[in-house]
Amino acid sequence: IAEAYNFGPKSELNATVEELIGLMENYWPACAGWKDDSRGETFKESRLLKLSCDLALADLNWTPTLELEETIKMTADWYLNYSENNISVHELTKRQITEYCSLALKRTNYVD
Repeated sequence: IAEAYNFGPKSELNATVEELIGLMENYWPACAGWKDDSRGETFKESRLLKLSCDLALADLNWTPTLELEETIKMTADWYLNYSENNISVHELTKRQITEYCSLALKRTNYVD
């Protein structure tokens, strides 16, 4: 039976939703002005939601390539181009995979 792996940021890179939106505004101006209308509301949500990448780390010796701001930038770029620029999702995704792989190779000092 196969196991599922989560790939995400370093576990110590936690950010609030407000911080994430602030970073997103740097790369996707249309999201500027989002606000939290939940003040005073009672929610039954966890205070911290995050992926556990422990299995990928243990089984694959995997570590994150992107810093938090780079992750936000790539995410905003993908959604911005998908929603506003009518770019092919297939081509956009291939471009980002190529960009990610290039960064990963540089940051791990991979030698062929």
